[in-house]
Amino acid sequence: MCSNYILFSGFGREELRYCNAAETDVIAGIESFNDALRVLETVQDVAAYRSVETSYPRAPKYSHKGMPKDAFHIACLAASTRRRNTLSTPGINGVERDVYAQRAKNTVAMQNAYWKLQQNALGNQKSSTKKN
Repeated sequence: MCSNYILFSGFGREELRYCNAAETDVIAGIESFNDALRVLETVQDVAAYRSVETSYPRAPKYSHKGMPKDAFHIACLAASTRRRNTLSTPGINGVERDVYAQRAKNTVAMQNAYWKLQQNALGNQKSSTKKN
C-alpha cells in the first residue's frame, strides 16, 4: 500500500512543482488527486472497498471498464483532459509537447494500474459488465 501511495502522491507533487500560481484550474485539478489518494488506500482493503462499491451507481457513465468510476478515475480523466488541451495549444515547442505527451501516457498507465487494483478488490464480479 505504501509504495502505491508514494508513487501517486509523487505524481501530484511533481505536477504542482511546474504550475504557476495563476493556473488555478490546473492546481485545482491536481489537488483532486488528494481524493484519489484516499480511495487508493481504500481499494487495497478488499472488504472496505467491496462495501463502498455498493454506493456507486451501476449506470455505464459511472463506470470505467466495468469498474466504479470513483475519485481516482475522475482525477485521471481530468488530468487527461488537461493534457489533451495543452497538447492542442498552439505555440508549445517540441520539448514541451514531448513532456506533456509523456505525462498523458503516465496518467493512462496510472489509471490502468488503479483499475487492476479495483479488479483485485472486487474480483470478477464486475468484469462481465465491461462497458467503457
